[in-house]
Amino acid sequence: MKKHIWILIWVLAGMGCNKPIPVESIEISSESIKIRIDQYADSSYFSAIKMMQYDRGAVYALDVRRCDIAVLDSALQLRHTIGRSGRGPNELLMPCAFYERCDTTAVLDFGSRSIKRFAGEQFLSTDVLPNAVDCRFFWNDSLYYLPAVTEEHVFLTMQRHTADDTPPPHTYYGTLDRNVETVSGALLRNNRNLHPHPTGCYAVPEVQPYVERYDSESLVLRERLDLSETEPYKNNLAFAASKGYSEKSFYTYTSDSYLEGDRLFILCNTLGDSGGFRVNQLLEIALSPQMHIKRIYKLPGEIYDSFCVSPTYFYAFNAIESTIEAIRRPL
Repeated sequence: MKKHIWILIWVLAGMGCNKPIPVESIEISSESIKIRIDQYADSSYFSAIKMMQYDRGAVYALDVRRCDIAVLDSALQLRHTIGRSGRGPNELLMPCAFYERCDTTAVLDFGSRSIKRFAGEQFLSTDVLPNAVDCRFFWNDSLYYLPAVTEEHVFLTMQRHTADDTPPPHTYYGTLDRNVETVSGALLRNNRNLHPHPTGCYAVPEVQPYVERYDSESLVLRERLDLSETEPYKNNLAFAASKGYSEKSFYTYTSDSYLEGDRLFILCNTLGDSGGFRVNQLLEIALSPQMHIKRIYKLPGEIYDSFCVSPTYFYAFNAIESTIEAIRRPL
């Protein structure tokens, strides 16, 4: 009899552990947009803001068409710009990503196949790029951490401060997710945004419904949070399945992601025929004690290309209106 009781307790406990944690949904009204700007100080308009970052009271916004980064204060007033279009050593030809740290900005420039570093507006140096994709990366005192897909791996570390024109020493990490039959299909589906945190390197795939945490020292995969049963991923996966499978085509579920404090935010695409395509839902994930979903926010606009987060605001580029918005975060 006691044996049967313990079995029942074990089964009920297991069911309780698998029960989804309720996720709070918050719809943010347009009244929460406290500031909105649509142009630079020279009256030229924003056109293609593809990456943003907040750091110590400043908002950095990469415009890939202008080939520069606008540095704005927290009230979205322009301080200065970083880089300019051109083929010179201190210019940018096809910038696609950047990371700012300690007043130094590293720009991933596909046009010159390099990473160019700036201190404020001043050009510092260039590091040759062995491999990378156009997703978020970061760097510390000695290494770059770059998303870079091969037939086996998904990101690399690369030494900084090299003095010649040869690719610096680099090492690949992570395992390619081979959930399709061909290598070419897998390569298309394994781009990841990388984010630094004291507890590890967090990777957010654009096409896969999960988040990964890699050990900060060994860069071994330690944790994976499955998002496939969470909206909007659940509906997106069902929509993609209904359209059929192709090795050469796929749906992107994540437009951007951002780590602020102990929270990871994911800007999710919403697929489907009924409501139309939208990119205005932010998934908030707490990082400790283990990764778990806290909230889903619906932003006021319909389609956002990129965003960043401060303790009080979501700063986001509204692609339809071509505006940068400062949206107050709900308490």
